[in-house]
This record gives sequence, structure tokens and C-alpha cells, in this order.
Amino acid sequence: MEREVNAQLLAVERQRIVDIESSFSSLFGHVEGVPSGWFDAERMVSLVSPSEYTALQERSELMNGVLLRIDVAEREVSALRRDKKASIEVAREYRSKKNRLKQLKSVSQFSSFGNVPNAVIAELIQQVDNGVGPINYEEEKARWVNRQVKDAMGDGCEAITAPSTNPDVVELEKKMKKEFGVRVNFGDNINLAQQTYAVCAKAQSFGHKFPSEIIFFNTPEEYCRAASFRSKARPGCIIIANVDPDPTSVAHTNALVVDASFQGILFHELGHFNPKAHVGSSIEEKIHGFSVKLKESFNVAVEEFVSTLPNPGNEDLVQELRTAVRAEADVNKIINICGKKLSRDDMHRLLATITLELNEFVDERRDCWGKRIAKEVSLYAATGGNEFMAEVYCGCMLGKSYSPEIMEIYKLNGGQLFA
Repeated sequence: MEREVNAQLLAVERQRIVDIESSFSSLFGHVEGVPSGWFDAERMVSLVSPSEYTALQERSELMNGVLLRIDVAEREVSALRRDKKASIEVAREYRSKKNRLKQLKSVSQFSSFGNVPNAVIAELIQQVDNGVGPINYEEEKARWVNRQVKDAMGDGCEAITAPSTNPDVVELEKKMKKEFGVRVNFGDNINLAQQTYAVCAKAQSFGHKFPSEIIFFNTPEEYCRAASFRSKARPGCIIIANVDPDPTSVAHTNALVVDASFQGILFHELGHFNPKAHVGSSIEEKIHGFSVKLKESFNVAVEEFVSTLPNPGNEDLVQELRTAVRAEADVNKIINICGKKLSRDDMHRLLATITLELNEFVDERRDCWGKRIAKEVSLYAATGGNEFMAEVYCGCMLGKSYSPEIMEIYKLNGGQLFA
């Protein structure tokens, strides 16, 4: 009996370590040098900032509390299971305890999704303790994803969550899971299902990796935009907006990226999951100074565009953009702010202004790695190592060819092969 109890405690402790690792990954992403399967506290301290480590400790305590609650709940349910038919009162208590156990497991599962803040997890634990519910993992996940997308992409973006009723779409959802290991919900959009399956089938033909889930969003906008979420617990989640972007909008955006069509955006996001190693220092060192200046030039273009907007009705947008520029927000963030509030014509005018400014900046620079990447791959590829890897991957998957020098640095940073 004692040996059995010790084995159970050991299993709980091992699971706790896994949960801590997952929490670390979901909060901060992968950190080079951290051994898989073991939580090395001293190593963690040396790799993260004090505030990040404090957040990690808080998450560890929260997870430990959830696991202890689950252990107690499982014991209570087990004890009541034998006598649940003894009386109505016992049966009612059994159902209550079983429901509590289910909700605690939902909290545990949800805590490893994306970069969910500790405060959100603590609030869910409090709800379970207070008997407020029910808490459903899928609903909480959808709520959190919608919140992230709303913050990033604006109002009107809603996840496709309704079950598919079209038999052809349902079949493609099953094939996505069986062939690629990707969970997905297409609604009843057969065009979305066919395009996505075709992209993934091409990537699989080269033996490339996939995220664990692709979540699609309906959006009123003209553009197709995306974001990636990666953690140890969830190898990746891609969020896409608009599968049929306006052709004129695509043409304008193509001046900045390799391909702004739905297919191009999806390949780009898959490119974030496919380097066999995380982007090393070599590429960042090569383009860091250039990318900093390129972003400054981007901000100048945005400021120039803002100055042309008529004041009445645009005050909030102007203020938000200027705040984002001062905070050195990334290119995506600023484009998303504009996408939420600008008309189609104004958005096209903004992209034209940005493209002109950036091309002038690139042309004026002396030959360097950043200039080569901006000219040969895309302007967006020159903004950082991760985007370079994703853009080259996208281009190669679409049949583009790059110089041996570009491909060499791509391969040196873990890029997948295409033969």
C-alpha cells in the first residue's frame, strides 16, 4: 500500500514538473539551453528577467494548487462512486464533486494555452472554489483567443466555432487531423477548407511541421492577416483573418511582403514553425542595424501619412498611431491599428506611402545583408530574423528562387530544405 501511495505521489510530482515546464513555455516561449523533460530552476533564473521569473513562480504555485485540488476531488469522487445509489443526497453530492473535478481539469488544461496571464488563471480557480460555473475548456479557450484577436486585429473578428454541416467540409476537417495532426474548424466554408488543405498537403510533401491547431476568423476587413502562438503544451496555433482578401489590397501589400494572398499568409505562418532550430544570433547580427533604421523609416512614413488625415473624425486614430510609434511598436501592430479604422482607399494610400519611403531608404543604403534581403526577399523580411525565415520559407513554397547567399544563411539558421 505504501509503495502504491509513493508511486502515486511520484506520478503527481512528475506531472507537476511537466506543468511547470509548460507554464514556462506558454509564458515565455522556448528558451535555448533548457533541457527537455526537466525543470532547471537555476538555469531558468539565468535566462529570464526577475519579473519573468516571478511570473513563472506564481504560475507554478497556481498550477500546484490546481493539481492538489484535482487530487482531493478525485479521491472524493472515488469515495462517493461506490455509494452514489444509496440515497438522493449522496447522488447529488457525487454529481457535484464530479462536476467540480471536471472544471478543475478544464482550468488545468486552459492554463497551458497560449500566453494566458496568471491573473486569468487565478480568477478561474476562484470561480471553481466559489461554485461559479460551469467552466468549459473549449469555451474559455475561444474566449481568450477572441480577446487576443480583438486586441491585435480590432472589433468584428470572431472565431469560426460553429460545427460544420457540409459533408465535404467535415471530411476535410477529418483529413486535416488525420494527415497533418491539425485541429481545425472551417464552419461551412468549402473554399477555406480546400485552400487550407492544399497548402498543408504541399508543406507535408517536403516533410515539414504543422501547428497543433489552426483557428480561423471571420472579419469585415479587406486584408488577410495572421498571428502565431507557440508553447510547449501547444506546439502552435495560427490565427487567420479573411480568406478572400480584396485583390487591390493584396497588390498593395505585396510591395511589402512575399505574398499577401491567403495562400501566401498561411505559408508565411507555417514558416514560423518550420525552422529546425530557433533563429540564431548570426542573422540578427547581420541585419540588426539595418532593421532598426528600416523600422525608423517605417515610422517616418506613418507620421507623414497621419499628417495628411483630416482632423475631424480621425483624432483617436492619429493619437493611437503616434503613441504606437513612440512606443516603437512593431510593423504588424501599426498596420493593424490602421486596418481597424481606415477606409479601403486610405489604407491603400498608407501602404503606398510606406512602400515609397522604405524603398527610398533601401536604395540609399550601401550594400549590406539587410539591403540584399529587402531587395531579394521582401521589405518585411529585413525587419528581423524570424520574419526573414518565414518569408524565405513562404517564397520557396510558392516556387520563388533566391541567391545561394540567401539560402545559405536560411539553412544555417535551421531553415527547412525543399528537395
